[in-house]
Amino acid sequence: MAKIELDVQANDMFRVRRNFQRLGQLVYGETPAGDVDGVNDEFTLVSSPITGTLRLFLDGLLLRPTSDFTVAGNVITLGTAPSPGSWLLADYHA
Repeated sequence: MAKIELDVQANDMFRVRRNFQRLGQLVYGETPAGDVDGVNDEFTLVSSPITGTLRLFLDGLLLRPTSDFTVAGNVITLGTAPSPGSWLLADYHA
């Protein structure tokens, strides 16, 4: 019985490790490229985020995917262009 429990634990640990590997590299605090001028609403990340991992902040507030922004590849399109002096930060897995 103990041997079966150890095998199950080993398999569970393998599954957890494998899931973390699928998340790729963590990118934290990246400033997307693009002019923050009140007109531009498109910004570019260095890498394409894995679907569902992008957290985008505007002036420290977390934006909501689909309602506040969309992402296609490594290009972010905001629903409203940020005002001059605003700042964007992105966290994601690539």
